[in-house]
Amino acid sequence: MSLITQFVGSPEVQEILDDHLPEVAQVVLNAYDSGELQNAIKNGHDDWQKWVKSVGKSLKRKVSDFMISSKTKLCYGC
Repeated sequence: MSLITQFVGSPEVQEILDDHLPEVAQVVLNAYDSGELQNAIKNGHDDWQKWVKSVGKSLKRKVSDFMISSKTKLCYGC
């Protein structure tokens, strides 16, 4: 079994995938394509937070928790 197969099949990654990752990813990609994401990042932490909150509202969920937990789970020990 390859390392990538083990990684994708791990309980930690499955939890992220089950937590509507494709929906969040689509919103992030759309924001990137439109330049909205780059503007939020370029304009600093406050605009980034506003952008994350607006994504959460559009998805009717608390996206900031998703983004923080995903980053922690995927990057722990990087």
